[in-house]
Amino acid sequence: MSSFDGHKGPETIKSILESIPKDLKKRLTGLELGMVMSAVNNSFHKGRSSMGGLDLFEDCIWLPFGGEENKGQLISHFNNKGTTLKCSSNRNGKT
Repeated sequence: MSSFDGHKGPETIKSILESIPKDLKKRLTGLELGMVMSAVNNSFHKGRSSMGGLDLFEDCIWLPFGGEENKGQLISHFNNKGTTLKCSSNRNGKT
């Protein structure tokens, strides 16, 4: 699963793994499973963004419109203590 490039929260991982057929999971190496997980995760976020949705990550917010060429942008947000968090998330090649 080391090649999975999405949010690694337990609910995210659980949800993605539940959407991959059991027989397929058994046949994949860890690297391949991570690649499939990334594909599932990226498809979800692309679909959501195409409908104008915001994506909230632990350290960033994805705005579907804005940024260069109006392709969307990832911005840092504040934690509950009022501190700006460094945006370290990578979504579909966007940092």
